[in-house]
Amino acid sequence: MSDSTQFPLFTSSPGLSAITADPSTIPSTRVSSATLSPCPLVTVSLAAPKPPRMCTAARQGSAGMVIVEVGTDRKKYLLNSAFLRHYSKMLFNNRFSSLVGDHETILLPDVTTNIFDIFVDWVYTQQLPAFFELARSPFEASWDCLLMVKCWFFAQQFKATSFEEAVNNAFVTTVFQHGLHPHYETIIHAFGNSKEYEKPLMMLMVDYHCECWQANWDSDNGNVDLYPKIPVKFWVQCMQNFAEVRDSNEDAGLMEVAYYHLHEEDGKEFMCEICNEDE
Repeated sequence: MSDSTQFPLFTSSPGLSAITADPSTIPSTRVSSATLSPCPLVTVSLAAPKPPRMCTAARQGSAGMVIVEVGTDRKKYLLNSAFLRHYSKMLFNNRFSSLVGDHETILLPDVTTNIFDIFVDWVYTQQLPAFFELARSPFEASWDCLLMVKCWFFAQQFKATSFEEAVNNAFVTTVFQHGLHPHYETIIHAFGNSKEYEKPLMMLMVDYHCECWQANWDSDNGNVDLYPKIPVKFWVQCMQNFAEVRDSNEDAGLMEVAYYHLHEEDGKEFMCEICNEDE
């Protein structure tokens, strides 16, 4: 990454003016590149089955459909079972599954509709929302870091590996390209619900805080009140981060997107425009 690269940083919300952080003023406090492998890979078989063709699914008619009831209000989705089975290994092992009429019915009472809407859109289109695309009113959730983390947890819970990769990479892109740093609400949710601290998404939250955080961000926006809610493990990871940089013989440079992007198959990182744009 070029030394002239700058990170545009929002102070507390996307509605506020952006702050541009000069890398020369940011302390070198990230984990040494020697401890990280560029483009961590999720190991899967290259012979993994391809997704079903849309025409094949269409020819199945109603016989190929499944009902999914989401949330406490049990909002109904009529979806093609072949697509769901391909992208989620655990969805059909749900203990709330049952047969209602001619269709298998899956109950997801602990999943919110905004998360499942994103998953369904992605299953059929392989596209995630554009940056802040979802927010049409002050009462709707936008496609921000917190919602991405919630979708990431959904993907892990139901073993939707490809969806997890897509959400992870969207999170990384949001941080690096749009300059939206993970706020404390996101950190609190992530570190309060996961112990997989070595996952790239979790590492990025720690690295970003260590490398880019400035004290006035919190004092100016009232975020100090959230300090008691931040899980201790997050601060421990930050302390370990600083210690590794201090003890390293290498200069700690700025974060590089390739350290956090996931690629399902060997070789895909070399075709990734995001990972290779700074080379």
